[in-house]
Amino acid sequence: MAADTITLRVGDQKGGNRSLLEISGLAQDLPYKIEWSEFPAAAPILEALNAGALDVGYTGDLAFLSVYAAGAPIKAIGGTRADARTQAILVRQDSPIRVPPTSKASGLPERAADGASS
Repeated sequence: MAADTITLRVGDQKGGNRSLLEISGLAQDLPYKIEWSEFPAAAPILEALNAGALDVGYTGDLAFLSVYAAGAPIKAIGGTRADARTQAILVRQDSPIRVPPTSKASGLPERAADGASS
């Protein structure tokens, strides 16, 4: 690569997007270098973006919206849609928690471990 090659500093959560990009082959022969930084969660990615240590990063919607609403100079440049039926909150079998505490208030259907709606 030439000395004046552009470097894109990308924040990733636990290597998820990096592995998808590399496996797909889409990271080959780019006109710029990708410098990956791996983070355990969204909050540190957003802190790094806010501090100017990253150019782009991938986070969930709630983390982004919280920081954006607080006035951080960041922008969303893309999004993905998740199917609520593929999302889950896992608890130990002996946990007293059976449904999220706000499920009735949110209007979400409550589902038992067997998938039955209540």
